[in-house]
Amino acid sequence: MKVLIVHYGDVDDFPPVKSLINAVLELGHKVTVGCCDRNGYILELGKSKDIRLIDFGRYHEKTGIINHVVKPFRLRQWIEAAVSEADLTWSTTFWTGILFRKAFSASSRHVMQLMELQENSEWYNLKRLYLGDSIRGTIGECARRSWKVVVPEYNRAHIVKAWWNLEETPTVLPNKPYFPHNSAADRILPEKISSEVQEKIDFVRFQKKKIVLYQGVFWAERNLNVLAEAIEQLGDEYVLCIMGRDNAERQRLCRDHPGIVYLGYISAPCHLEITKYAHIGVLTYYPQKSQELNALYCAPNKLFEYAYCQIPMIGNDIPGLSYPFEKYGIGKCSRRHNAKDICDTIRAIEEHYDEMKRNCMEYYNSVDFKAAVADILQA
Repeated sequence: MKVLIVHYGDVDDFPPVKSLINAVLELGHKVTVGCCDRNGYILELGKSKDIRLIDFGRYHEKTGIINHVVKPFRLRQWIEAAVSEADLTWSTTFWTGILFRKAFSASSRHVMQLMELQENSEWYNLKRLYLGDSIRGTIGECARRSWKVVVPEYNRAHIVKAWWNLEETPTVLPNKPYFPHNSAADRILPEKISSEVQEKIDFVRFQKKKIVLYQGVFWAERNLNVLAEAIEQLGDEYVLCIMGRDNAERQRLCRDHPGIVYLGYISAPCHLEITKYAHIGVLTYYPQKSQELNALYCAPNKLFEYAYCQIPMIGNDIPGLSYPFEKYGIGKCSRRHNAKDICDTIRAIEEHYDEMKRNCMEYYNSVDFKAAVADILQA
């Protein structure tokens, strides 16, 4: 089957998109991917797999107001042509579904995946001039026209069904990383790596302190300040290491807390070579105005990544974290947003550390990602 996967963004920033591409290829389908491929991930796959790239280029760079307006129209033309050749079209994100909604409507088998739970807000409704309708109204119409709707979490499925008045509940496809022919013992790194990446691996590998590791974006929603205060209070036994693309929020965080070790950014899945040396993995999602549900019912791929490396986890008390933590015994949530409670939570993790470490693989193996993708692709 010819499968077209469209992602309006850089594939390197979305590990779940990489997992999807690999799973579809492993299932024996011929794949075309429309995305930005800044680091050549798709091109590298093309050396050994049946995959073709429609390169969106560095759409996010400032290239002038005219090009900023014209480029989406050019992309739509490319995607419309690709849709006509595909047996099935799969869009990955909220904005992908909106931007190419006309092209996708021509597909009799369009899988509309939503990796985010996008709520209606004043900021997004400023797009009405461009879209001609409210965001929720527009995306709801796209969903009702789609062959299937896919979300990463159970509660999100029912919220989306209610929002968009769907006849069927969306299918849940968890954000689990998928590695072809993988096993827990596999080495993630390619044969050749940069000296800079190797230095980071060596740092965590030979680190004598217990590493509390945060990997992700640096946004206000993640609110890492209190965690940093807690690690400082715990003393020399622990060190807080953070990874992700640099920005002003990261720089401010490290200025305020000089004990933090910033390890920069490493593309997935190579970043797991850092993860496996952590002692505790961090997940934090603090609801922000107009985006409350997206945080409360988070579906982070980090749950599975930490579990893959058998790293017990700490998070804040929200349904998206507390449910898997309690059901599988893989982590604990701090009930109050203060340093003392986080310290107490870390001590509680230490008391059950070996048990949680064993439970992580049970959680990781609870989802067969390749089989789930195969079920979605079936008529």
